[in-house]
Amino acid sequence: MITISKKKLQILLQGLKPHSVPDIKLEQYPLDANTTAEIIYIAGFLNNDIVDKKIIDLGCGNGQLGLAASLFGAKQVIGIEIDPAAIAVAKENQEILGVENIEFMLKDIHDIAITGDTVLQNPPFGVQVRGKDMEFLKKAFQIAPVIYSLHKRSIKNRQFIMQVIERASRSVRGIFELDFNIPHLYEFHAKKSKKVQADLWRITTSS
Repeated sequence: MITISKKKLQILLQGLKPHSVPDIKLEQYPLDANTTAEIIYIAGFLNNDIVDKKIIDLGCGNGQLGLAASLFGAKQVIGIEIDPAAIAVAKENQEILGVENIEFMLKDIHDIAITGDTVLQNPPFGVQVRGKDMEFLKKAFQIAPVIYSLHKRSIKNRQFIMQVIERASRSVRGIFELDFNIPHLYEFHAKKSKKVQADLWRITTSS
């Protein structure tokens, strides 16, 4: 089901405000509009996991992923974020798009007890705080039967994530390779942008 074209979605997302003061400790790296639209296309068009579904976005940042899900036809969207500055930007972006069926909550992911149909998340990659990516993934297991989670791509990382998923009695239904650029955000960045190679995992309850 296509409720909005990928191109139209990209254009709308390009008008959103980025997080102006990202925190490296939280590994706040934004997705570009094209990558976000691709994730929504995979989840919403190829797999029908967005339209009329309750979507949870863990670590929602400026709200882009959750807002994109709302534009694609989600029934309800909840964005969870620990950074108040990011929440403020997410709410501004909500006003820009005029989206009503989304709520942003200022909470640590460990302090929530909500459930939904699908989790969409771009979690920390666990570079600054080892294991942070797995904290997000394990929390997602508690929330929804379908999960889309973005992780740094490497053979070693794939093997490790697969083990975590199998121990949770979940199944991998797809691994989609996504390459995107992140802008110069922090002082230690030497280049204007850096290419990131990532995997988008589609994980479901075992059948």
